[in-house]
Amino acid sequence: MKLVIYFSLVFSVFTLSAQDMLLPLNSNAALQVKEKNLSQQNSARHNAQGKYLIEAASKKLPFVDDFSTVRQRTFAFPENYVYDSIVNASGPCLDANLITSITGRFHTQPSFDYTYNLITQQIDSTPKAPILFKYFTSTGTKCLDVVSYTYQLYPEYYTYSFNTTTGAKIDSQLVVNDTINKDTLINYAPILYRAMLDTNWRWMDNFAFINNTLPVFPPTIGVATLDGLNEYGRPYDPFIQQSSYGNADYLTSVPLDLSSYTENDSIYLSFFYQPMGLGDYPDKPDSLVVEFKNEYTDKWDVIWERNGYNSIPSDTNLDFKQVLLAMPAKQIPITNYFYDAFQFRFRNKASLTGNNDHWHIDYVRLDKNRSLSDTLIDDIAFVSPMPSILKNYYSMPSAQFTGNGDLTDTMNMYVRNLNYYNNTAPATNFQGFGNEIFPGNSSIYNAPIQTFNAGYSNTVSRNPQADFAMPSALGTQDSISVLLKEWISPFDVLPTNDTISSVRIFSNELAYDDGTAEKAYGLYGDPSKIKKFAYEFNLNKPDTLTGFKIFFTNIDENVSDLVFKFNIWDSLVLQQFNPPAPIWESSNKTPQYIDSVNGFSVYRLDTALVVDKKIYFGWTQDDFRNLQIGYDRNSAKGCGHYYLYTNATWKQSSICQILPGSVMIHLLFGDTSKIKPTHIVDLRKEKFTVNVYPNPTNNILNFELEKEADNYEVFLIDMLGRTYIQSRLEQKSISINSLPVGMYFVQIRDIKTNNIAIKKVLKTE
Repeated sequence: MKLVIYFSLVFSVFTLSAQDMLLPLNSNAALQVKEKNLSQQNSARHNAQGKYLIEAASKKLPFVDDFSTVRQRTFAFPENYVYDSIVNASGPCLDANLITSITGRFHTQPSFDYTYNLITQQIDSTPKAPILFKYFTSTGTKCLDVVSYTYQLYPEYYTYSFNTTTGAKIDSQLVVNDTINKDTLINYAPILYRAMLDTNWRWMDNFAFINNTLPVFPPTIGVATLDGLNEYGRPYDPFIQQSSYGNADYLTSVPLDLSSYTENDSIYLSFFYQPMGLGDYPDKPDSLVVEFKNEYTDKWDVIWERNGYNSIPSDTNLDFKQVLLAMPAKQIPITNYFYDAFQFRFRNKASLTGNNDHWHIDYVRLDKNRSLSDTLIDDIAFVSPMPSILKNYYSMPSAQFTGNGDLTDTMNMYVRNLNYYNNTAPATNFQGFGNEIFPGNSSIYNAPIQTFNAGYSNTVSRNPQADFAMPSALGTQDSISVLLKEWISPFDVLPTNDTISSVRIFSNELAYDDGTAEKAYGLYGDPSKIKKFAYEFNLNKPDTLTGFKIFFTNIDENVSDLVFKFNIWDSLVLQQFNPPAPIWESSNKTPQYIDSVNGFSVYRLDTALVVDKKIYFGWTQDDFRNLQIGYDRNSAKGCGHYYLYTNATWKQSSICQILPGSVMIHLLFGDTSKIKPTHIVDLRKEKFTVNVYPNPTNNILNFELEKEADNYEVFLIDMLGRTYIQSRLEQKSISINSLPVGMYFVQIRDIKTNNIAIKKVLKTE
């Protein structure tokens, strides 16, 4: 729980000047989907979620999940796995399983509809059809399997007064407290769908985030992460109250049949856990808890708990640690875990304000004939996903690819032997291939089997730059997709962690990051000063910018009204009071937060921009609040390319010296043949000169220009970035008599070509 979540993660540049910082995320883009009206939890054999009752058949031992593949139910689960429906269910069974019900008023005797008969001049009545209800008396986990009895009630009804001339209803009165028809209130579920979990699934709920981007060196690839976000990737407290704290995520097993076992069978639950990883550290009073479902009390008993930390843990405390928990003996009538629908679960207590207070869980095992010394697992596995094959970027447009020089010469993949003991390192095979899968099917590489002795930690590598034969259409085809796959053998207890693969798309996108955010990057500082961020992109050749993508995320306050402008610069002068003006500037913008799987806001330019081989893309803000952009900790390719505007000068950011990563801004490039020529502006500079005199001056400033004055626009900007003059020239001079004394930048822009010349002028008294 963090009352002020940014204090421990702020990295300053200059006091009272523009500074950059990293913060925990407020949301998780990988989980953001439209929310449904679902309740949070009762994860017993039945898991009630709105109008769905999710059920699971009890599984046998062993229970094993290393999260190398998703074995929790999906968002589309209920609709796809419905096997039965119940209409108008009522009774104690609903409350016992936390099934959502509503309250309705009905009558035990027939009720009627009334109309006025103009012929007979009398009120006619028509009986309403009765409604059939099913009553479920039992409160056990199988209580919906048998209907105790059925009964019928009648809908509520109204009495009316009528216009005897037209027959129209004039007034109505709901019949309540009726002693004849005996109205009554009941709780019932109008429609209840029963859905059965797939037998391959291990978990009843989907609050935990299954991922391979947040942990550091896990036992195997993939973990379950518990944080402060719900299953939709949004804060449990949507109002982001810093004091909001409590139970957050749950990870609840399917029912397990332990009825044939006793404490003599030596059943143990084991798992690995890691605090923080690449995310946010859990501090006190945050905690990770393991609970067992008690048959006698039908409640969850706390079996194990780990508290958070007073400060960021040391590297040793951040390593994955294994926990082994013995199944407690039966104590009649207090506790019993040896029954046919036993469940265990993980839960965390955390700040409910965002993607923070991370606990990562890996390799969960529940089995018999174990002991406290049963810590080794006969498994050799990959521990991280397929890395990028590119040298400078994580993804790049097909048109920008110029050959194998764009590929990395080292693509490392990491393998761990969980049974490494007494220097035993079994021979292990490593092989892989790569194929073009769109639009062609050419082979990229087909690596022969290599053998290595699998110690505790191992690195296997490829050299794409030397060994890959990339598709010949790269550089000319609009979009090309390639499949890369690597595996180790022989396959062991969990084949899913023996293989990694990925599809790389060369289309129109240039990006340093892998598309997933672990932190958020932003600027803050003196509210009276301009703040700017510039992100350097080096192209292989000039190209046409048609749009860009930004990952926005809120942190500790709502900044949806923060006004800023996007900018493009073609050069930056560092540590000098002579900042080049941007060659392109957007209109005023505010952050756009997207509920989608990728979480990026996409901006399409009305006018395409032809840019040179080096550009700087970023933004300008004068608001003191943080405009938070996603920050990818798994890819450091963006490091060395961040620049901050502080104290009226540009300087390189030092944020990567503390936490390497990439700011999540993507540039989109396109084919100019699909754009009208009038909608393309060439921002590549053709240098032009201008002479400004006298300098210094206290009054008139003259310009020597190549064209007539009305072909140019002039800007006068002070050392703090404040614009004092912005106008189209009417003559080749302007008056600066009213300006304060000081140094100014004079920017002259050719309106037709957009070329810019900059001079520095001193205004005297």
